[in-house]
Amino acid sequence: MADETLFSPGERGSAPRTEAHRPAARLEPGTELNDTYVVEALLATGGMGEVYRGRNLATGETVAIKVILPEFAGDPTFMRLFLREAETLARLNHDAIVRSHVMTIDRRLNRAYFAMEFVEGRSLKEIASQAPLKPEAVRLLLLRLASGLDVAHRAGIVHRDLSPDNVILPEGDVERAKLIDFGIAKSARPGDNTILGDSFAGKDNFVSPEQLGDFGGDVTGRSDVYSLALVAVAALRGRPLDMGGSDFDRLDKRRRVPDLADVPPPLRGLLDRMLQPDPESRPDGMAEVCVALIDMEGELSGEGPVARGWHPGRSRGGAMGVAPQHAGLGAEETPAGKGRAAASRPTDRASRGPGSRGGRWMIVVACTLSAFAILAVGVGWLWPDVVFSPSSEVADGGAPADLVAERIGTAPDEAADADTPAPTQRPLDDAADRPQPRPLQAESAEPAATAEGDRQAMLGDPARPDGDGLGQPARPAPLEPSQKPDAPDHDGERQPDPSLPDEIGPLQDSGEALDDTARFVDFIQRFDGGSCFYAIPADVADTAVRIEAYGGDVVPAERLLRQFQVRFGIEPDIGFRPVTERQCAALDFAAERRTEGGDRAAIALREDIVASGETVRARIEGLGASELVVLFVDGRGFVQDASAAARRRGDTAELGLVAHLDGDAPEQHLMLAMTSTIALGPLLPKLPAQAASVFARLDERLKQKAIGVSVNLKSLRIGR
Repeated sequence: MADETLFSPGERGSAPRTEAHRPAARLEPGTELNDTYVVEALLATGGMGEVYRGRNLATGETVAIKVILPEFAGDPTFMRLFLREAETLARLNHDAIVRSHVMTIDRRLNRAYFAMEFVEGRSLKEIASQAPLKPEAVRLLLLRLASGLDVAHRAGIVHRDLSPDNVILPEGDVERAKLIDFGIAKSARPGDNTILGDSFAGKDNFVSPEQLGDFGGDVTGRSDVYSLALVAVAALRGRPLDMGGSDFDRLDKRRRVPDLADVPPPLRGLLDRMLQPDPESRPDGMAEVCVALIDMEGELSGEGPVARGWHPGRSRGGAMGVAPQHAGLGAEETPAGKGRAAASRPTDRASRGPGSRGGRWMIVVACTLSAFAILAVGVGWLWPDVVFSPSSEVADGGAPADLVAERIGTAPDEAADADTPAPTQRPLDDAADRPQPRPLQAESAEPAATAEGDRQAMLGDPARPDGDGLGQPARPAPLEPSQKPDAPDHDGERQPDPSLPDEIGPLQDSGEALDDTARFVDFIQRFDGGSCFYAIPADVADTAVRIEAYGGDVVPAERLLRQFQVRFGIEPDIGFRPVTERQCAALDFAAERRTEGGDRAAIALREDIVASGETVRARIEGLGASELVVLFVDGRGFVQDASAAARRRGDTAELGLVAHLDGDAPEQHLMLAMTSTIALGPLLPKLPAQAASVFARLDERLKQKAIGVSVNLKSLRIGR
């Protein structure tokens, strides 16, 4: 899912300050870092960093080097989030977990980077989708992963994002599997607060009931037990169980054990226990899972329920071929290196798992005594998630370490010439030569008759009243254009509402008693984080609260967490997704309407990471009789209208759009669903146009006509 990252207020480290200057956009082969590593090739580009293959100059060892993207190099928010990840990885030492080497800053290049072991292999998702694993291969895989997770759990770390994406198989060998992406790991230690990058800890199909708020929302190691079982079923079937959908659907599907009729009996019994809805009914921990897996050795050697088998160490054709490279945390494909990077030294059979019955008790010892294997191996830095193409199956500046800055600056324009002065702020309405984003392409069963028909399908009625010169009505363009516009016309920052003080007072007495959940919701909706911040309740139960927060700085999310905990004695999970400065106008517009217009429509994204050229699928529920407008805001601030692509059925709308990316780097997008009793389409200016102008004009018109609007939003990433 996306860039989930643990951040604990009060535990922030401080990184050394460096001379402020603009960092280089991309590292060329031959670039040396701190006279320690040399860059050899770009492997992949992720949402926040680039992954390179490199070499240790002293030892000759091949390493994976992750370098923060230039636009985030001076951003204290991202640096704060990653510091906590470094602490997480540094505490773990197991052969099934990618090892860290060092995290530091090259002061000459002004770039923070992280070196880790290099693993060559493909993801479990990629391998299993081509040919499902045989039951014995799944048993060996589970044994390997459970052993590594036991180490993490004994260190007080819960992974929370187990999925086939996050398992790498060097040379296709399940006994050498590597577990990656501890970016959203949650400390199980009392008092460790949690603010997560991205809106949700875990991918919908693999999260546990307690991650969704059931059973008190207490996420412990037994949550990973549940998720690991779902990973096993996906490996056996070649596709995941359908455990997603709306919030109600996700919870409902986890209130019973899924159908495991096609799983062989020895594994079925264990997976049944691991998938019990109540955490107390699952195995006590990964050590118990290890023992059960060892005890069934020899019982799964026959043909499994899947017609096409998979054999560890070779492909269906008998030869593995050249495996794409993976770097501990993965990243999306690039021309220089396909797949994700992940990395591991070759290990002998004794060190990588149970190859024979003689080695089975070594695994028991590894699982039950793993607490003694936890070593502090220095500072590591794990990067969040990897962008993979979704399945075609559809169900219905500043110094990198300058942490004292309180606000992020404008992201550097890596497409611009290094000698080009920064653009001055000016209105965009009269920018005739402004680069335009390519259009969101509405999915349709039949080809469009004409180009003009395509344009109208993408943008809606081009004859909307405008008269104000907002943006150009030109052909819209992809979700991420190759050129960037001048700075947006953003007239200052929205200040916190004086009626909502920093420390929120007693909840207003509406004359009716509020239950706990209503109080939680009211508190969150009334919280004012100031400019460029928006928070909404996602899952709210009596004893567990999940909040989705968006912003240019994590500080307001920290303040919300503290105030909520002080007020109610409950620590909420806050899913924080950073936005670009050019997207801030959309947040300010939504935040101003956080308490108006009635209930917000619910947005459910099929995938929140989508490859360029693939379809963005979303369901918008709870519309009632309201009018609906759907807008997308890309990272450069361009707003596009996708309302015409929303197929309305009663109080639900389904959306299918094909997104295209011009550049190489992925980009985060905001999807806004606006509802009102009045048609909002005629009030919109011509699009695409810049968010600052669009939302300023829309806000003005809504206030002039006294129209109430409810706004909900989601974040998604488009990548290669």
